[in-house]
Order: sequence, then structure tokens, then C-alpha cells
Amino acid sequence: MKNKKLSIIQESVLAQIPKGLESPVRSQDIAERTGLSTREVMAVISALIIDHGIPIGGGRTENRKGYFIVTNEDERQQATTPLKRTIVNMQQRIDHLEKIEL
Repeated sequence: MKNKKLSIIQESVLAQIPKGLESPVRSQDIAERTGLSTREVMAVISALIIDHGIPIGGGRTENRKGYFIVTNEDERQQATTPLKRTIVNMQQRIDHLEKIEL
């Protein structure tokens, strides 16, 4: 973890995220518990990862949807693989959209 102090909101969101992939928590649940919108929760989680170096992953499988603190390499892979696929898909959309004749 980086040595920046967390804000009260960041601490509140982080306190809702469990360690490990077994029981991830959905952004909607964090929003309800903290009084934030789901969009605000996602922005806070992004800041926790990028600005504070906290390894928060997102489960995207049918039985494991939600955020969790990554605790091992297998969980890291499960968190990063869907993100990488999303990047590839988005780049394909951009490439095709730029080629479509108007």
C-alpha cells in the first residue's frame, strides 16, 4: 500500500470490501451501506487501487460478482483477466467505429 492517508469516505468503502474472492461485495451493497451512489463507489474503489495501491479485484462470474481484496496470484488473475478482455473488446469497437463511413 502507498503511504497516502485515506479519506473518511475511502476508509468507509474499504471497510466494506472483504479479503479474498469467497464473498465479494457488490457496488450496490456498498452504496446502500455508505450512502454513496454506485458511481461514487466505483470512483472511490478506482482511487483506492490507483492512488493507494490497494489490491481490489472485481469478480464477474455468475456466482461471484462484486469487489474483494486480492490475497493471492490466482485471485489477481481472476480479477485482471475480465478487465483485459474488456480492453480488447473496447479497442475493437473503437477500430470499427473509426472505419465506418459516414
